[in-house]
Amino acid sequence: FFMLIVIYYIFFSKLNKVTIHLVLCILANSITYIFIQNKIDLYYMIFYAFVSTFLLACFYFNQENSFSGNIGGFSYNELLLAIISIVGATSLKIYDLNLGLCVAIYFSIYFASNEYYKKSIFFNLVTMIGLQYYFKIDESYIIIIVGSFYYLPKILSTITLFIFSLFVLFADINIFSENLVQASMIIGLFFECVRFSLVNKIDITDFSNNVYENVVSKVNTEVVSFASFLDKINKDISYSKGYFNRIQEAITNLYRAQCEGCSIRKDCLSKNKGKLYYYYKDLIIYQRSEDFSCSHYNELKRAAYQIANRFNLIESNEKNDILSLITSGISIILRQFCIETSMQTEIDYRKIYQLRKDLSDYGFTVSFFNVKSAIADNFLIEVGLYGVDFNEVKSVVKRIAENELKIDVSLIYKNKEKNKVYFNIVPEIKYEVTYGYGALAPLGNNVCGDNYLVKQLNNSKLIAAISDGMGKGIKASMQSSLTLKLIDEITNMNFQPDTALQILNTLIYIQDYQEIYSTLDFVEINRQKGEGTFYKAGGTTTYLFHQNGEFEKIENDNLPFGLEEMINVKKMQLKDDDLIIIASDGIFENIIDKRDLEEFINSIRHLEPQKLIYELLNYARYSNVVAKDDMSVIALKIKEN
Repeated sequence: FFMLIVIYYIFFSKLNKVTIHLVLCILANSITYIFIQNKIDLYYMIFYAFVSTFLLACFYFNQENSFSGNIGGFSYNELLLAIISIVGATSLKIYDLNLGLCVAIYFSIYFASNEYYKKSIFFNLVTMIGLQYYFKIDESYIIIIVGSFYYLPKILSTITLFIFSLFVLFADINIFSENLVQASMIIGLFFECVRFSLVNKIDITDFSNNVYENVVSKVNTEVVSFASFLDKINKDISYSKGYFNRIQEAITNLYRAQCEGCSIRKDCLSKNKGKLYYYYKDLIIYQRSEDFSCSHYNELKRAAYQIANRFNLIESNEKNDILSLITSGISIILRQFCIETSMQTEIDYRKIYQLRKDLSDYGFTVSFFNVKSAIADNFLIEVGLYGVDFNEVKSVVKRIAENELKIDVSLIYKNKEKNKVYFNIVPEIKYEVTYGYGALAPLGNNVCGDNYLVKQLNNSKLIAAISDGMGKGIKASMQSSLTLKLIDEITNMNFQPDTALQILNTLIYIQDYQEIYSTLDFVEINRQKGEGTFYKAGGTTTYLFHQNGEFEKIENDNLPFGLEEMINVKKMQLKDDDLIIIASDGIFENIIDKRDLEEFINSIRHLEPQKLIYELLNYARYSNVVAKDDMSVIALKIKEN
């Protein structure tokens, strides 16, 4: 029967008439029944043929979702086929073993391994009772015992079956015959060999990860496409309406002057069809049209140049600057965002889930568990435990996290409230940073135009920034304060600092008509890797003093924040006991004798950062300066754990 079905499917698979399939199924079953039995028993033949046809009908209906809620898909057909095959096999014996019982053991293993739990229990009970009481086959309760082993995961189930079978054989426990136990082992071994082709379970985590990756990839593709669309807007649409009207009038003039009386005009129009408008436009605006082939091309080019001058079609003077800035700026932001997301590697979510489970299994009451970032080198997991002391459980939690995540971690204490302790799990912090900061307005001025920011991010990074507003006093202070407030807000998001700063710089760049500018000195210290990344936009020199007295300068090559589209970036490896000094131009660019200043800092570098700040500001205040200016400074001292 199955051979006939396979042959039929190969040759007639494109035949979509369900009725014909069902009729052919009845005929095929009837013919094969007669062939096998060598006799015609009308009752059994009809039963045999129509049950098989019913299964095929169920399959078709399931494909059309007609009975899917009640029948439960193709596994229901498998269940019926299994029961029918067992009934047929009960008439055969091999080595005093009823073949129906062996087939039942096999299908019991099959349903359990595929996690058809309800069908597995139903199948085990029906076949055990049917074989025991209807077909009088003893020892049929082995079906439930063997089937239950295969609720265990993968090869562990077969190992358990073998251990049980060997125990029964060698302990001389006469609950099953020796042949039946050996047959069970053979069936289990056979199933293990073909498991990969019979068990088709979908790992929900792998599936969800795959969906997540596809969605992110799709979103990135769409975002880049939209950025390209904005670039096109910037190129073609951000010009004034009057400019396009003049282009159209110029094209008309060019056509009338050069093409209207041409002897090959009809052939040219037929060949180029709707493309002529763009050819003329390129000739007028750019004085070239690479795809346009014409025997009078040079005359056209000269005429286009004269007409462009006559109609004053100068591209740089006609652009809508505000719209152009907005579209190009947003395009840069979108592309930067896509680069950011595509370069990030995330921790396997199964490891994070297992970490949560391991904490509970150890005995902790996990009251809060939030994965704020799963980036492999920048992850942040927020945890809350009930009724524990942080210092007592810190080492245990650290070992559990490192064992599961396979990454060295550090625990950062946050707070304790209502008998719950909260902390963050982050990449291992190998460098500690102590810092100090201060600012002074020039004598005779109550408001300092500089502002500073030192901020510990929720992972293993620390940022520090100084912004100097244009001018002095309240207006300058408002400008620099606005810049740092925006930086404070955007660094709360899950962006890398270079992406965050580039986005902010672009946003300020596209609103430059408001003339709100400020310098920016920004440093990010990665306490996991001991790296310092320095970002400069109009700021003054930053100093990096080493333990041996030598120092390096990180100098600025850029205009103030928001005046250029790009920010100067430099990455440096930090060492133990390094000292970073960030200051506004009121100190490093204002003090006349810079060599004395550098030697003074080297002489006090052993002080704690805040004490060092007081000494440095005091020194700068009473030194010879170019002009009275705002002074602000941040000192960061690096200590290797």
